[in-house]
Formats: sequence, C-alpha cells, structure tokens
Amino acid sequence: MSASAYRRETPARELRRRVGSMEQLAGAREYVLSDGPWRGVRAVRLYNAAGLDLEVLADRALDIGRADWKGIPLAWLSSTGPVHPAFYEPEGAGWLRIFGGGMLTTCGLTHYGPPEIDGEEALGQHGRATALPAQRVQVDAGWAGETYQIEVRGQIRETAVFGPNVLLRRQIRTSLWQPGFTVDDEVINEGFSPAEHMLLYHMNFGFPLLDEGTRLAVARATTRPRDAEAAKGLGEELGMSAPIPGYLEQVFYHEIKADEKGTGRACIYNPDLGDGLAVLLEFDARTMPRLVEWKMMGEGLYVLGVEPGTSFVDGRVAERKAGRVPVLQPGESRRYHLEVTILSGADARAAYDRVRSAGM
Repeated sequence: MSASAYRRETPARELRRRVGSMEQLAGAREYVLSDGPWRGVRAVRLYNAAGLDLEVLADRALDIGRADWKGIPLAWLSSTGPVHPAFYEPEGAGWLRIFGGGMLTTCGLTHYGPPEIDGEEALGQHGRATALPAQRVQVDAGWAGETYQIEVRGQIRETAVFGPNVLLRRQIRTSLWQPGFTVDDEVINEGFSPAEHMLLYHMNFGFPLLDEGTRLAVARATTRPRDAEAAKGLGEELGMSAPIPGYLEQVFYHEIKADEKGTGRACIYNPDLGDGLAVLLEFDARTMPRLVEWKMMGEGLYVLGVEPGTSFVDGRVAERKAGRVPVLQPGESRRYHLEVTILSGADARAAYDRVRSAGM
C-alpha cells in the first residue's frame, strides 16, 4: 500500500496495525546540546512521515533552528550556532553574536531593529525575545481523532521591575503527513500600564533552497528599499544570484496585500532543486501587515530572510513616529498565526505562481 493510500485510510486503524510505536513514523524527542557555547541548550526534535524534521530550541524562545524536508536543508545556519542565552550581550549589536539564523528567530517583544536610545532606555539590536528561555515547556504526540499530532508549547516573558510585563505563549505543531508546520502565538500585556509591542518572525532560508535562480514571490501592495544600498537592487529584489564577493546586504519593505480572509503570503521557489521545491509562508496579515526581505548574497553569509511582522526594522522610535507600533492595554492580547508548507514539482510552481499573481 502506498503512502498516499495510507492518507486516504483511517490512520489510527491502519498505521497502528503496522508499527510497534508511532515514533517509527512521527514524534517529538527532547534533548540537551552538550558542546561549546551551545552546551545546556534544551531542544526538541519534531519529525513526521512526510519528511519534516525540525529542531525547536526551548532555551531560545522556542525558536526553530535546523529545518529539513526529506533530508534537504531549508534554513540558513550562521557561524554562531544555537548559542546558550547566558552568552547574550544586550548592548548595541551584541545580538549578532548569538544569532544562529535557523528557520525562525523571534525578534521583539517590545522592540526590534538597530540599536538605539529611546528616552532613557538603551535598546539592543532586535530585542531580547530570542535570548529568553521558554518556561512551562510541554511536548506531546498522540492521536486527536483520526489525526496524529506532534507539538511543543511553552511561554517566554519579557519583563523588568518598573518596566513592561509582556508574555508570549507559543505552540508549534505538525501532524503525521503534514508537509510543514504551524506556529500559533499569543502576546499578552500582563502589566498594569500600556505596553508598546513589536514582533518579527525572522525566517532565514539558505542553500540549497537558496541558490542562483531561486525566486521570491510576495503578495504585496507596495515595496520600497530601506536605504540607498537597497535602492540599487530595486526591481531585482525578488530574484536571487549565486554568492557575490563583497556584496552588501539589501533590505526591502513590503506592505502585504491580504486575501479576503486576511491571509498574507510569500513563497520561496527553486525550480532547479529536484523537480522544483518551494516553501510557502501564510500568515495573519491583520496582525502582521508588513514583511521585511533581507537579501544577503555575500560569500559565507548567503541567506534570504523573509520576515513577517508588526513593523519594519527601523527601530522603535522611527516606527512609533510612523504609527507602526501596536500598543497593548493592560490585559490586552494579540494572536499571531504562521503556517509553513513545503511543496515540490507542479505543486511548488503553482504555489509560486499564485503568490506572484497576487502581488504587484
């Protein structure tokens, strides 16, 4: 019986007849990294029968590091690796010393962008979220009706005495045959004063998904370059090249054009990888109306960042002036939903074409 036939039948009946443990096909496994600056980082491996394999970093805000599909790496990994949060340097650009890349790095929760001074507060690059170890981490795998679900959930809190008290609850979930995963977040102001809130899903894609000929599609209403360097690449922002010596990063700001249900989309497509491979991002554009594209074609720093979020990356001061910083009242919460789907062959091309046609 083929895998596609298994999907059409009752998994709980047919699959359990054929395995001693469902971990043969899908599951969640907890472990602790043990070497160098990664030592002590709690991690969870999520894997399924569709070929998805994720490393979720519990001590790094439940961010996602390594991400593979059928043995093909999807995410860009930096030279730092998943550094333990004890090595986090909040001052200036110290964030870069622990930026491991990966499928998802969380930026926020009350600031992201370059280092800056806001009143009397010194803000480090991209905020503290990724350096906050998750609490109340729970890992589960089991049948929910006829669906075998695998998930990890937990929470992080950004708080200080005389400061904000903002909680993020996160759930990352996949299922037995799902060619992808979902991230569901809820951010709550548990303080008694209004709290400014910024959240960016810094998603990082690398070789071999990223290569010469890879294309990005964004369902966008407008696009503008961040600065003069990015302006040089305007018009070519969605096409990728081979690594270029001396390349300087280019960053583009996309205002999202949502569909009738409020969903925003972006798609990374490599037509030359196998019979074509694509990663489709779908997200709630009502709470994430903007997408930052980080295009870095340099040697050894070869990465495409596709980053939906509340704001652009000019920093809290500038984003506040532009009216792009949400404010949570005491007890108020906001929900964020992100779905990642991996597609191949004709399905990959169709997904790319669909997102591209929805853009400009």
